[in-house]
Amino acid sequence: MCIAAGSRGAEGAASKHRTHTADDSNLTWNTSTPNLTKCFQHTVLVWVPCFYLWVCSPFYVLYLRCFHHGLISISRLCRAKTVLGMCLVLFWILELFCLLSENGSNTQLHMVFLLSPIIRILTMNSRQAVIRCLLFFSCFPLTLVQLILSCFTDRRPNAQTPGHVTKNPCPVEDASFLSKTLFWWFTRLAVRGYRSPLKPEDLWSLREEDTSEKIISDLEREWNTQCAHQERIVNPPRTLSCKITEQTQFLQKLRQEQSAGFLLLRTLVRTFGPCFLSGTLCLLVHDAFMFAIPQLLRLLLDVVSDKGAPEWRGYLFASSMFLLSCLQSLFNHQYMYSCFTVGMRVKTAIMGLVYRKVASRHVQRSCARV
Repeated sequence: MCIAAGSRGAEGAASKHRTHTADDSNLTWNTSTPNLTKCFQHTVLVWVPCFYLWVCSPFYVLYLRCFHHGLISISRLCRAKTVLGMCLVLFWILELFCLLSENGSNTQLHMVFLLSPIIRILTMNSRQAVIRCLLFFSCFPLTLVQLILSCFTDRRPNAQTPGHVTKNPCPVEDASFLSKTLFWWFTRLAVRGYRSPLKPEDLWSLREEDTSEKIISDLEREWNTQCAHQERIVNPPRTLSCKITEQTQFLQKLRQEQSAGFLLLRTLVRTFGPCFLSGTLCLLVHDAFMFAIPQLLRLLLDVVSDKGAPEWRGYLFASSMFLLSCLQSLFNHQYMYSCFTVGMRVKTAIMGLVYRKVASRHVQRSCARV
């Protein structure tokens, strides 16, 4: 009897799950007025952005400690973001109290709805129905304003202002993420060049990471490290009783010459590899979007041929194709920008190493003659 009762309970649970799945499908896809389920709205739409911020926060703190020594400029923009963030936290705390007052006796059944405001509070980022409505229409404009303010970057701390730039610094150094993605920082120079021919004083100063002094010094330091490591591998420490013949010395010299090319390649990869890998990642995303657009086109044609299909599906697939095309263009431009940047730095580094090598040999020959 227990087995039969258990099997009936399992069948009931399975049938109930199928019923909920069918209801969700009828609510979101098989309908002329699509909408998202409450469970999806209170879990995925809330938890995913918050978890993303939680995952990225340690990397951002590490970035601040490494590049800005933990300093943050207390500007008007930073103060406005902080005030708005505190207001949003207060609204979400009030929303949590409203949920507790509504479902105080049935908290376990509504744990998902209670977790959503709690997660948002931790991330910062009837009569009861009227209060919830007022909270929503008060919180949504603040969230929208916070999103707009986040598109602008904070001012660099005065203690971390680069000293090598005297005037006309490159705007990409202090550009926001959105500005770097859309290349807005380049618009001013393009407009100036359209209105009148550009002059040398109109061009920006080089960033520190793009100067020949920085590039060559980094590559030379990595080259010395790789040469020392290779020397320890090729010429291991020997005892005093071990004698090195002329043939052994010749073989060692030949092996060093053969490994010089691979050593230079490894040095270039370790020095400029991260920038090149970021561009390669953009290329992979670009190719993924390029293969996804024809699939969306196929779905759009299926909707057009099916007279009973809801009209909103056609708009959804068409909008998705347009969005993917825009993203494909953005990732392609980022890939090209990374490639040109890496190419310029590699060219500068190799030319600088060759020049220093020739100059050092010329100095040695001059000293030998004297």
